[in-house]
Amino acid sequence: MERKVVIFDYLVEGKESGHLILDDEYWLNYFSRFEYDFTLYTSSYSRDFQIKRNPNLGNRVKVLMGISIFSSLGSRFHAIGKIIKSPRFYKSKVIIQGFDEVSILVFFLLNAMRKNQFILILTNNISSGRLSKSPSILKALLKIIFYASDIIIFHSEKEKELIEEKFGSRFNEKLRKKKYHLIGRNCKLSAQSKKSNIISFFGPVKKDKPLEPLIDLIRSDSERRFQYNIFNIDKESATLMSEFKYFDHVKISSGFMDDHAYEEAVMRSRYIFLSHNTEFEPKLSGNLCDCFANGIPFISNSIYPAKEFVDAYGPLGFFFDIDRDETWPLKFLTSDSDKIHNDYVGNIGRLQEDYSYSRLVENTRVVLEE
Repeated sequence: MERKVVIFDYLVEGKESGHLILDDEYWLNYFSRFEYDFTLYTSSYSRDFQIKRNPNLGNRVKVLMGISIFSSLGSRFHAIGKIIKSPRFYKSKVIIQGFDEVSILVFFLLNAMRKNQFILILTNNISSGRLSKSPSILKALLKIIFYASDIIIFHSEKEKELIEEKFGSRFNEKLRKKKYHLIGRNCKLSAQSKKSNIISFFGPVKKDKPLEPLIDLIRSDSERRFQYNIFNIDKESATLMSEFKYFDHVKISSGFMDDHAYEEAVMRSRYIFLSHNTEFEPKLSGNLCDCFANGIPFISNSIYPAKEFVDAYGPLGFFFDIDRDETWPLKFLTSDSDKIHNDYVGNIGRLQEDYSYSRLVENTRVVLEE
């Protein structure tokens, strides 16, 4: 790889950026492993996080600064300000780790005709909900972005299907499927999960990640078999849970969770509740990735890309047609057992083997080949 490598992660901000900061960590470790000439452009918070983890790589991380007047106009203009103040790149392999469909056009314009190779990573850009809300505008923007990109990295077959549905086969030669590296981050099987009776839900609550399905389950659990821990929900969402305010088996927490607290909450869970509906499909949930990384089965709506993993590795948790089947809570409550839980964990173990760090590195190397 003769080109200088640039990892451009301009959407990262502070600690609330969560998984985006871990994306930075993966790319730093990957390129340093092979001694490439590379630079990561990210936020000051992510830079400090990366240097704390990898002090020797501090000179590889540069901070993207915004323009105050742009930042005062909102997040999209803040992103555009960071792009305007960023360096212009030349003869570089530029990995764009996440993008906003408007601001990234400014980036392509400023770096046009400079012999770069642009590698675009889709991160929650393609979903049924987004494409149905503004089909003409979003399709037009994505079309320009895809033409400007040399490689388009996706993570699930359903993403590719939606792209082909909207654009035909014109971008197929650019499309490359990559294993999502956070699934393989520090893989382990929780020893606490089997003995636990905790079902955990991690916010924030959104239109495509509603709280109502969990409420239905809690109401149906009249025997209080499970402890329900709900994290990171806002005041409006907490109001929906007011009927459980004095229930000992329902714990509601708001506010930011640091990495340690979040990981501990995941590891103590018997199941992670994933309420995403079809509007979210086929985006890859960070909570789903953490289920796989920690050996925790899920309770999920029957949607992609979770179904894609189940097709490949066998049952990894409970699947229900939550939006249409009103009896799903009772089906879960009468079906759960240690044997079923063990079977799910065993299948997750097989998935983890396929997402080992060495296999992720090899997959990344193949995907990035020119």
